[in-house]
Amino acid sequence: IRYKTKWYPNGATTQAMYLTVMHRPEDNGLDFNFEHQIKAVSREKLEYLYYYLCKIMFKGTENPDLPIGDIIKLVYEDREALPGPAPSSECRGRGFRSCGG
Repeated sequence: IRYKTKWYPNGATTQAMYLTVMHRPEDNGLDFNFEHQIKAVSREKLEYLYYYLCKIMFKGTENPDLPIGDIIKLVYEDREALPGPAPSSECRGRGFRSCGG
């Protein structure tokens, strides 16, 4: 059964940040929908969060038998070896995209 979802934010958020991740059936990807208070969470912080969520998911698919805590540690160790975070476009190129931002 084919289906399509659409995100309609109401423009009001009571939390500093709220994230919804939904399956995208047309290409089997994921949509990341961030709602946030601009004064509480900057776009840069959202991009860092998005980037590291993607890194954790990718590392998890490479190591499906590891517990999530060990996967996060691997991503953290990788982060220490790099000069800084890569642009969030790396995640988009691997089947994930951020919507609403």
